[in-house]
Amino acid sequence: MKKIGIRKHAESSIEELKKILLAEKERARREVLERERFRGEILGRKGEIVLLKLEKSVEPGTTLGYVEDDEVQTFGYVIAVLPGFAVVKSLSKKEPEEFVESENLSLFDAQIEFLDAFDPDILSPLRIDAEKFRNSRTQPELDRWQNLAYSATRCLEDGQFLLVIGPPGTGKTTFISTASKLLGREGKVLVTAHTNRAVDNIVKNMEPGFARRIGYRVSPEVRKHSVEHALLELTCETGVDGIFEKLEKLRGIEGITRKLLDEARVVGATLMKCALSHSFLPDFDYVFVDEASQATISEVLAGIFLGKKIILVGDPNQLPPVLRCRNPERFSAFSFFSLFTNRAVWLRTHYRSNAEIIGFSAKYVYGGKIKPHESCKEIKLELRRTPEKYAEVLDPEKPLVFLAVKGREERSGSSRLNVREAEVCCELFEEMKRCGVSDIAVITPYLAQKELMRSMGVNANTVDAFQGKESDVVIFSAVSTSSLKFSSDTKRFNVAVTRARRKLIVLANPLAFDFPSNRKTLLYRYYIHAKVRNSVFEV
Repeated sequence: MKKIGIRKHAESSIEELKKILLAEKERARREVLERERFRGEILGRKGEIVLLKLEKSVEPGTTLGYVEDDEVQTFGYVIAVLPGFAVVKSLSKKEPEEFVESENLSLFDAQIEFLDAFDPDILSPLRIDAEKFRNSRTQPELDRWQNLAYSATRCLEDGQFLLVIGPPGTGKTTFISTASKLLGREGKVLVTAHTNRAVDNIVKNMEPGFARRIGYRVSPEVRKHSVEHALLELTCETGVDGIFEKLEKLRGIEGITRKLLDEARVVGATLMKCALSHSFLPDFDYVFVDEASQATISEVLAGIFLGKKIILVGDPNQLPPVLRCRNPERFSAFSFFSLFTNRAVWLRTHYRSNAEIIGFSAKYVYGGKIKPHESCKEIKLELRRTPEKYAEVLDPEKPLVFLAVKGREERSGSSRLNVREAEVCCELFEEMKRCGVSDIAVITPYLAQKELMRSMGVNANTVDAFQGKESDVVIFSAVSTSSLKFSSDTKRFNVAVTRARRKLIVLANPLAFDFPSNRKTLLYRYYIHAKVRNSVFEV
């Protein structure tokens, strides 16, 4: 595609995304208006910090809104809780008597503003300086491919971006974390992503003070980095009776936050937190965006506008952003910036899963561009007891299994379920628990199947919700017995496969393969892949 054609395509995508965001905002507004409202009393206000007595319990990080003239207004964010009380950072001077758990609808407006302000010509792809690239020092904590990505990062000039393709288990978190620590010694680094989990994983092993984390929904490992979390601890220690004495000191929390962020060399925040905090975040020399395939163009711009050199890390073979439209991958930030260059650095050595499990995706999804590390051969299921049921299925020497279950799909509203598959999933789950296996994920493409299995006592998830997570054992229920187009979507099924470390069990009805169209799916390739390895079993 010629440059002028690329620009027109980019501008068209931006305009279409703006329309989608407006529609999403209206849908979110209607959903908030339909939610239960609850009473609240403002007991004290010191600057932007408000103490609320609420008749409903809420969690830190919750956005509280109120309804005025049939419009949803944002009141503020819950930053700490005590039974019956909430400490809120207020964005409004109003004193409503009723509240509602809300989304911050202004985030949609902020994203549209970013799209309006974005000129595709302000960023250009990395142009390698051969001498600078050769002279980049190899880092012992990085493998060959991670070092390649780090060297390319060091070659970036202001206004340039780099694409790094990081398939599951290839150490993208190690690359970003190590590169951030090294670059933070000489510049200022922002690490950001679509989810809190991804940001936490990057900064959790850094030194407090050197790295700071902004946001209230942080994991225990990164609380030592979080400025805001100190408020939560202070509130819990003080209690309601003493909170008014402390509120005056907390008035300057935003000023303190700015000071600490200015002093930090690495700052971690989600993309949405970047959008909300744009006004007081400093400028950065480098911005690393993890999960760039799952984030929209507009979300990623919240980070891009804060930095000079941009590193987008993603995997176009994982699921795209969640948008209610056709072909949402068109609005994936990673795909969007791929329009401007056909060059990307690959991370190619896989460390996380059993060699046979990742070997399937390596062959059929990644075209042989990734390979398991030697240590992956030793990653196997460990059983403390001998199985009484499903002994062949649970054999540690068979890490990849296809379990033929002659169930039948049923419609449930707009979703589908398969009762027999759900029963077998529950039996497998219970048997593995009895055998001492604790880290088990049960996943499925369909919401109705997830709810059915939860009603049976198993904490199942959809594949989409489980993306980015991992487990020693993954049990995947395909559900469909007619069209496998959705359940065996290449990206969705690849996500399911690559979540498993030690054991992958796929449940499906092989009679579905009698339909010629279903023999073109990745699920059918998995079936043949398992059959060649004598790993197909029947219930």
